[in-house]
Amino acid sequence: MSEVANAIRPLWTPGINAVEGPLYSSLADWFRMQKYHVFEPLTSSTAFCIYVSDPESLLKAFAFDLDRLGCASFESLILSQKSAELPRSTSWLFIKSYYAAYFAAHSLMRLTKMSCTQVDQSAASAVAKVAKLYGADNGFTISAGTYRCAYDPNSRKLTCNQIASGGGSHEVVWDTFAKHIMAVSSEILKFGLTATTQPISIKLTELCGELLQNHSSAGWLSGLRNRVNYQQAFGCWFPYVSSLRHSEKLRGEQRMWLLDPMNIPLQEQGVWHDLVQAQRVCQFIVALCRVELADLATRSPSGKSFCDTGSAALLKQVAPLARRKAVE
Repeated sequence: MSEVANAIRPLWTPGINAVEGPLYSSLADWFRMQKYHVFEPLTSSTAFCIYVSDPESLLKAFAFDLDRLGCASFESLILSQKSAELPRSTSWLFIKSYYAAYFAAHSLMRLTKMSCTQVDQSAASAVAKVAKLYGADNGFTISAGTYRCAYDPNSRKLTCNQIASGGGSHEVVWDTFAKHIMAVSSEILKFGLTATTQPISIKLTELCGELLQNHSSAGWLSGLRNRVNYQQAFGCWFPYVSSLRHSEKLRGEQRMWLLDPMNIPLQEQGVWHDLVQAQRVCQFIVALCRVELADLATRSPSGKSFCDTGSAALLKQVAPLARRKAVE
C-alpha cells in the first residue's frame, strides 16, 4: 500500500468506510428525497446550507458517487490502449486519459468531504421546497447548476454554492479540485511533519501547481482536450503530422496510473510537449484515486465495503496489468 493512502486516510469523510452496499442514489437524488432540514435563511438563489439530520443517508450518497466515478475513471484507461491498426493514433488515448482524470478528481473530492455536483431543476426545486417549509426561503428559489458542496461532519452542515450555471464547466471543477487538493496538502502536515508526510504534501502541491499557476488557469487540461477533440490538433489524428516524438511518449506512459503515485514524475526536465505533461498529470490523479479506493475497500468494519461490487471488483480485473507493469 502506498504511503499516500496512510497520509490521506485521516481526511476521509468520517464514516465513509463503514458504508455497505449495494447503493443506488447519488447526491442529486438525495436532494430530491428531501430528508433534511434547511434552517438557515436563503440569501440568494445560488447558495444554500442543509442541516443533515441523517448523516448515514448523506454518506451513502457520497459513497455511491465516488465509487461509480472511480469505476468510470479506471475503465476509461483500461480501454485506452494502443491500436494495432493505427499504432500512431493518440487522439482517443489522450481524450480518455483526460476523462479518466476528470472522473477521478470528482471521486477524490467526495472521499474527502467535498462534492462538485450537477444540481438539475428537480433537485434545486426540492431544496427550495424544504427551505420554504421551514420559512427559510426569503422569497428565493434555487437555480440549477454545478454546486460546490462541502460537508462539515461536526456541525452536520452541507454548504452548497453554485460555481457554474446551466450545464456546468470543466474549468471551474478543475479550479475547485486544485484548491481542494491544496487544502488536503496542508492538512496532511497537521498530523505531523515527518519524512513520509512532507514529500506527499510536496507532491500534492506540485499537482496544484500543474493545474493552476504553471499554466495560467485551471482550464489548461480541458483546453488541451478541446483542442485535440474539436480541432484535431497536435497530430493526434491521421495523418499524424509532426507527432512522432510525443505520440511515442504518450503511448509509452499510458499505464502510469498503475504505479505508486509518488513514483510518477510531475515536474521533470526534458518534457517538451504539453500533451505529455498533461498526460502525466492525468495519470497521477487516476493513480491517486486508485490507491485511495483500494485502501477504502479494505477498511470496512463489517468486511462488506460498498466498493466490493464496484471499484474493488474492477481493480481486481486489472491486477494482472499492474503485475506486468511492475516488471516492465
